[in-house]
Formats: sequence, structure tokens, C-alpha cells
Amino acid sequence: MDLTTSQPAMPEGVNPMPTSGMGDLYGIKEKAEDPKDKLTRDIEKHFKSQAELADRNKKDYHYIWKRNVQLRQGNPNDSYTSQVVQNADDDYQSELNPDWYLTKSKVADLFSQTPGVQLEHINVKFSPAVGPFAKSINYELGEKRCHIGAAMYEVLNDVVNASGIGAIHVGYAARFQDKEVPRADTAMLPPEVKEQMLKAGTLPMETVPEVVDYRFFTRRLSPDDILWPAGFTSSDFDLAPWLGEKIKTSGPEAKAEWKLSDEDMERLNSDEPSKDETLNTNKEANTKSEMKIVRGKRIFYWRYRVDPDCLYFNEIWEIVWLDGIDKPVYHDKWKGQKFDEQAKKYIGSCKLPIRICTITYITDNAVPPSDTQAGRPQVNDLRRSRSQLMQNRAYSTPLRWFNTDKSDPTMHSLLMRGQVQGMIPVQGDGQKVIGEVARASYPAEDTAFDKMSMDDLMRTWGRGPNQLGQLASHETTKGEAELAQGGFNSVATQERGRVTAFFLGTVEVLAGLMALYSDFPNLSDQERQVMRQAWDNTHILHDLAFSILPDSQIAVDTQTQIKRITQYLNITAKSGFVQVKPLIVKLTELHGLDPSEYVTDPKPHPAKPASMSFSFKGKDDLNNPMVVALLARNQQLPSPEEIDLAKEIILKLQMGVPMKPPQKPGMPGQPPRPGMPPMPARPGLPPGPSSPIGGGPRPGQDMMPQWALANKVAKRTRDVTTGA
Repeated sequence: MDLTTSQPAMPEGVNPMPTSGMGDLYGIKEKAEDPKDKLTRDIEKHFKSQAELADRNKKDYHYIWKRNVQLRQGNPNDSYTSQVVQNADDDYQSELNPDWYLTKSKVADLFSQTPGVQLEHINVKFSPAVGPFAKSINYELGEKRCHIGAAMYEVLNDVVNASGIGAIHVGYAARFQDKEVPRADTAMLPPEVKEQMLKAGTLPMETVPEVVDYRFFTRRLSPDDILWPAGFTSSDFDLAPWLGEKIKTSGPEAKAEWKLSDEDMERLNSDEPSKDETLNTNKEANTKSEMKIVRGKRIFYWRYRVDPDCLYFNEIWEIVWLDGIDKPVYHDKWKGQKFDEQAKKYIGSCKLPIRICTITYITDNAVPPSDTQAGRPQVNDLRRSRSQLMQNRAYSTPLRWFNTDKSDPTMHSLLMRGQVQGMIPVQGDGQKVIGEVARASYPAEDTAFDKMSMDDLMRTWGRGPNQLGQLASHETTKGEAELAQGGFNSVATQERGRVTAFFLGTVEVLAGLMALYSDFPNLSDQERQVMRQAWDNTHILHDLAFSILPDSQIAVDTQTQIKRITQYLNITAKSGFVQVKPLIVKLTELHGLDPSEYVTDPKPHPAKPASMSFSFKGKDDLNNPMVVALLARNQQLPSPEEIDLAKEIILKLQMGVPMKPPQKPGMPGQPPRPGMPPMPARPGLPPGPSSPIGGGPRPGQDMMPQWALANKVAKRTRDVTTGA
């Protein structure tokens, strides 16, 4: 028998029967393989090998990442490079742990609160939809829904301390139930006819899934669970041909999400990963569960990268493998987007749902070292020096000696046991009887080395005492402090920009999912109607309608918020385009007061009479009755006494009689008007005939002649002491 085939060996000179075309011999045509099936199989094989290669390459990072986490916790492992600390659990050692407070400080600088997002319309016709859609996005980002703040906080701790890379998976999940609906469109049928057909069973029906409940999620991925192409070298992971994750979920969730049969569930492998495959440093943690845990890999890829017939660059596909099943349990278009036949474009999300965050880039290395890893040599030096210092203290315990020749022999045993506290009998001078053995002092130069290592560490992290909330150890001028803070702000602003871009990319994916699946539960019917009238989310991609802007990811204190709102009120309150009451309510809340108790609607002001101005000239105007009536209404007509006085003055002027200076009525020294009480004279000042107000000084009169000005202004000390 031939070892290479199951057919018997043919004798020499006899041609073997051809194996190909056997179907034609018996009248059976062989079915050619569908090119689409072959392409699908090739794509699955390609990406499975890529995912396995990425998982193997990631293991090279695992040890460093886990070591960063352990050292931040202050628990050096057995492979600690200093070889000085023999017992990591020794309570008496003093371990320096700058990674702890440096990580906390930098994470707070990069992201301290969940920012609100603002939308800006790209086309003016979509502007009415901006407000309601932005309100819905901020609602989904909040703690009651996606709680993206928790995922961002965890990711930034991964980026700064553990791995230099972090990721968030943005997704949509729903639960369905079967529902029977008419197969044909019954919108044109009268309700009574439709009801009769349903009762008679003559209306064709079909079963479709109906959404019972849904949710959006933003889930942080452990650095050990992120999958990226092994040869990828860019800092923009949206340019990667694919991105993926390692799956860990429960059996019921996997069965519902990927429609697994009972046979598939039996074949699934649910082995727990070893401690060497996770970044969990808890040695006592028990991850075993009575419920079956399903593991696998999932990747999202750009279809045009592997399919030459793909016509759209934004088309995204998804593949899911589960451990224990050879073939993918899902390989189809990603449900986060849909192709609109009317617009001939993909709507929903046109970004990969796995968002990657890095804040540093090293040439041709997509995954940079974290800040903790970059500063590890300096931290090792500091920890080594601190350990040596503690060892020196342990070996330099105080020891005393005593002179046996000058002390009483009966006291020797007590002195050696250290039990003598009273008077000690000695022979001769007691100053040379008991003394202290010289101890080995710690070299002062080692302290200088510690300072140098700490300075180098601060430079590596790009921060100093001021950024850590501490005072600098040396005096600086205001200009030097401003220059140092300016340099820090330049680097910090760039890193915050990277974090902001990561946050906005996450929000854009969420906005695309909301455009497809959300029923906008936080909006009123009126707001929902206004949004949908301006923007058809089933046909128009949200990226074409809105531009998403961040508000702020840096914490703003109460006083700053009060100042910003007050400034906004001062600018816009009088314009009439702004609702002032919500701003007043917010200001009241920021001041710690109850708005329901202090804020009320303003009362309308009484109407003010219209202001009028007149000018009268000549005696003809004074003879006009309307002019006299206006003067009387405004109480500007002169009194009869004033008219008589005016006549008397005119007559005396015509006769050449000199006139006294005129006095205002009602002033001291002049008779009051009829019906008016007399005005008392100014106390302490006798009335003078030449005073214009009956007792006051004349213009230019010196009321205090005994006072005099100093010769000059004293500007120097000797001017005051010498009296010069």
C-alpha cells in the first residue's frame, strides 16, 4: 500500500484514474467555492493570527506594567534591582514612594472633573437641534448613565503610572423580545378594517425583535486586555487597521449577545487566567466564580483594508472569537453604524469604538513608557539610598563603655546589664569612668546625591514643588516663578490637549450610537420635536451637523464660577436675549443659599412720565397762557413777594439809588417768607454786614489766621529731627 494515499498502488504501465473531475464521471458537477466565502475565511484567518501575535507581543510589556503598579503601592517584588531590601514586608524599613503622590498630582492636573460638552452647528439649518442634543449627550455622560468620569479616571492612572496607554470601549447593549407585526404596510388601512383582518387571521404577520431595554456604556479596558497591531507605529490609533480587546463576560451575557446554542455553551472554555496574566497585585484574590466565565477576543477593523470591493472608507466590521470554539461566533458589520440608502453614506459612528489614549510619543513606538517607568532609575536610586540610611541607623545603635579600673567591681555586672540608675561608686574622677562609643555617621555626600536624584526625578515628570502644592526650598523672584510656571503650563497644556482629544473621540462615538438608538428620555416632547424637525438623525450623520467642543476638564472652584457667571450677567443681562433667572438661581446656589427662599420673580417697575424740556425767550413768551401754565405746574412761577421785590429793584436802578448785595430768601439775616418759620443764625458766628449769607465768610477771607503752612514737606528723617 502507498503511504501517501488510501488507493492501492497501480501496476507499471497503467495510467492512474484522475482524481479531479470525478464528479463529472458520475454526472455530478462539483460546486465551485463562493469567492465571498473564501474572502471571509481568509479575513478571519488573517485577523485571528494578528490578534494572537498582538497578544504575544503584549506579554513583553506585562512584567514592566505590573512592576510599576507594585512599586506605586510600595510593595517591591523579589526582582527589585537594588538588592538591598531583603524583606519587602519588614515594618521597620523606610521605603520611599514618590510614584504615589506624583501619579495623584499629574492625574489631577490632566483630568479632575467630568467636563460638559458643547455643540456647535456646522450648518445654520441644524442650529435648533444643538441645544436638545447637547443636553442629551451630557445626560448620558453623567453618573446615572454611562459615568464616563470613572472610566477616564481609571484610564489616566493606567497612562501615567502603569502602562503609558489606556483604552475605553464605547458600546450599546439592548434586550429584545419577539413581537408579531403585519408583514405589509397597514398605514393606509382604516382602523376598523385592520382590526377585522386581525381577528379573521387574514392579515399576514411576521415576528420581529422588539427592544425592551437598552443602555450605552463606556467601559475602561485593562492594559493587559488591549489588542493593537504589532507593527503599528503612529500615535493616532484611528489610523490603525484594526483594534481589539480580550473578552471576559458571563455565560448568560455571551449567550444572549451572540445567540449561542446549548452545544456552543458546552464547548466554551472557562479556565481562569493565572496571576501572571493580569495586573492584579492582590495575592489573596480569588477570581473563581460558580457562574461560567466566557473568554475570547474581539476586534473591529476597517473593511476597505482587506476587501478590494469595499466602496466606503467608514465601513467598520466586527469579529468575535470565544475560547473553545474554532470559528468566529460573530463576523458582520458593526452595529454602531448603518448604511443609509438615501444619503449613500454611513450614519451613526464612523470611528472605532475602542478609544486609545497616550500622552507621549517615541519615534516608531506606538506604546510609550509611562511617567512612572521613565522615572524608575531615579526612584531606584532614592529607594536604595533610603534603605542604606536605615541600615546605617540599625548598625549605629548607641553603646556605652566603663573603666573597670576606676569603678567598683561589685557594680560591673549591673553596668553591663544596664540596671544602674542611681549613684555609682568610683575611684578618682568620675568623668572618665563611663563614656559613649563613637558611632558611624551617615556620609553627608549621600544626602547631596539624594537631592540630585530627586531633582532629576522632578524633571522627568515635568513638575516641581509648586505644582505639588508645596513651597520651593529656595527663594525665587516673582519673574523666575512665572517663567517656571509658564514652562510647566506649556507641557501641561499639550498633555491636556491629548486627553481632551481622547475624551472628545469617546463622546463622538457615543453621539453616533445615540443618533441611531437613543429615544432621548431626558427631553420633553417639545424639545424632541424641535430637534427632529431640524435634524433627521436617521439620514444625516451627526458629524455633518455638529462639532463637539469640551467645556473644561480642570476643576473650577466656587469663587471662579461665581466670577464667570457674574461677568456673563454683566455682559448679556441687558441685551434681552438671555434668561436671567436661571443664572441668578445658580449664583444663589453657589453662595450656599436656597433659591426657593431668596429668588423671586421681579415686580414690574411703574411707568415713568415722559421727560420734556422747554426754552422761553422774551416777554412775549411770558404773556402766553400755555407758558405760564407749564411754569405753574412745575412750580417755577415767582411768588408775589419776589415780583414786588423785582419791581422795587428796577425802580431804584432807574432812580440811581445804590443797591445792597442780593440775599436769597430763607437765609439768615433776611426776613422769612410769609408762613415760613424764622431761620436761626449760624451758631458761633455773629452776623456781619458784608457776609453774603449773614454770618459766613466772604470769598477769600481767612477764617484761621493763626494757622500757617509748613515751610516745606518733610521727606527725610533729619528734616523731622532737626526741625529744618
